[in-house]
Amino acid sequence: AGMPVQGQQFAVWLLQQQNGEPVKAVWRKLVDADTPFLRIAGAAQSHRLGDRNHIAVLAKGLQELPADQRNQAINLIWNIEDERVLSAIRAWIVPGGTQDTVRQALQYLGSVEKARSEATIAAAKSVLIDANLGAKAAALASLVAWGEPGHSAALAELLRANPDLLGPIRMLLERSAKLEPVLIDALADVLKQARSKFDVTLTAALLQRSSPDKAIAALRLLLEHENQ
Repeated sequence: AGMPVQGQQFAVWLLQQQNGEPVKAVWRKLVDADTPFLRIAGAAQSHRLGDRNHIAVLAKGLQELPADQRNQAINLIWNIEDERVLSAIRAWIVPGGTQDTVRQALQYLGSVEKARSEATIAAAKSVLIDANLGAKAAALASLVAWGEPGHSAALAELLRANPDLLGPIRMLLERSAKLEPVLIDALADVLKQARSKFDVTLTAALLQRSSPDKAIAALRLLLEHENQ
């Protein structure tokens, strides 16, 4: 009780390094903790250890969690596919949500939902009106990756005007089977402007999946620029 958020996070991290029956008992005890973050941690880990009776606690904790703790909490629930949990995470994808929260929620849902989810698609579309360009880019990237038509041009325009938005959404775009030409051209333009080896490598790899020729041409121009 009264433990600062950072202290709760550190305590959970320490517990994650432990094994055996004693730590299982601690996780079970956390299910009844007085803060949503600790209840989420206890319920999620107990679930993974075979105790499947705490999904309702987990979903309620996600619903009650303060917005500034969501980015840390989503790392606690990996691979949990229960619809009650997915619904709670989906509720974070709203206009006005922070860029990181919207992106991580979309990334999580995209990784665990095995079939097309109209509810998740609707949540992503709701963010398209957002003034937060990072959240809007994450929503567009997810819709493109899920094969929803009509969003590639908007994402291409956004990335051309704001190349730095690509970094956080690369993993979302990597789920796309094949990118449309308008987005391929935009990625090539972004690649030509990349300045760090890290960005060059990852952007080229993303571009090469859909258009090896465009990736090679963009890299050639980048090298020529560097040699001038």
